[in-house]
Amino acid sequence: MVVAFTPPFFSLMKGLSVSMKTCKKILTPILATMFLFVSMARDLSASERDCKDAVSTAEMRTCANELYEAADAELNRVYRQLASQLSDKRREKLKAAQQAWIAFRDKNATFVASVVEGGTMYPILEVTELTSMTKQRTEQLMAYLK
Repeated sequence: MVVAFTPPFFSLMKGLSVSMKTCKKILTPILATMFLFVSMARDLSASERDCKDAVSTAEMRTCANELYEAADAELNRVYRQLASQLSDKRREKLKAAQQAWIAFRDKNATFVASVVEGGTMYPILEVTELTSMTKQRTEQLMAYLK
């Protein structure tokens, strides 16, 4: 003979089913808001990360990409500033030189990274070289500013 046993709290829960629906309606927006704040805090801390503490390949890649993006933004700012000071003829020459330099930079970074081709460090080494060359180019262009 099988005897069914229902714990007392289950019978109490039947009476709370309406209250549970109400709680769900109230808690859902609160939990969604909390999740949003936690996500924003996590993103903020990621952008403020100290790249010296990066351990995993993914962390190193993220840091390397962030450093490159910052260097590239600075190069673009200096390039625009310099271009605005030049005559049309010199601006065209700068544009041609910059396009040739970008092609060289990209090919050179690919060459430098090829020492570890196929490895997990390849993209990190490539982006690190892009960053280094981009910073050098920024300094070169800054020397031409009036």
